[in-house]
Amino acid sequence: SGMLTGVSSLLLLGWGCLVEGLGPAYGGDDFVRMKEIPPAMVAIRSSGSLTLSCSVTGSPTPTAVWYKEGERLAGTKLSPGGLGETWAKLHLPCVSEADAGLYECHGVAAGQEVVVATKVEVVGHSIRSGCLPRDRQGAGPIIT
Repeated sequence: SGMLTGVSSLLLLGWGCLVEGLGPAYGGDDFVRMKEIPPAMVAIRSSGSLTLSCSVTGSPTPTAVWYKEGERLAGTKLSPGGLGETWAKLHLPCVSEADAGLYECHGVAAGQEVVVATKVEVVGHSIRSGCLPRDRQGAGPIIT
C-alpha cells in the first residue's frame, strides 16, 4: 500500500501543477485550456522567418488570438483542430529587431481565458539579407 500512496501523491502533484499553470479553468461543463504550447523563448536570426502556433481546447469550442506586447494582432489565422480545438498561427517573414518582444496566445471559451507567452529575441544584424523588412514594405505581420 506504500507504493500506491506514492503513485496517488504523484498524480496529485502533476494535477496541481496543471491547475496552477495553464488551467483547466472550469465553470460547469464549460472549460478552456491550452493544448499545444509554443516555446517560452525563441531566438530568431534577423531576416529569418518565424511561425508561432498554439492550440486551445474547450467547451464551447474556444477562439484563439495572438497578441504582441498586449496589442491584438489583427486577423490571426485560425484553423480547427480536433473536436473542440482551435489552432492560432502567426507567421513573421523577414524578421527585424522591431519583431522582438513578448507574444501571447489567448484562448477564450465561455468568458474564460487562458494565456501562454513566448518571448521572441532577434539576434544579429543583416545588412544584405535578400529580404525587405516589413516596415519598408508597408505591411504588418503576415498571418497565415
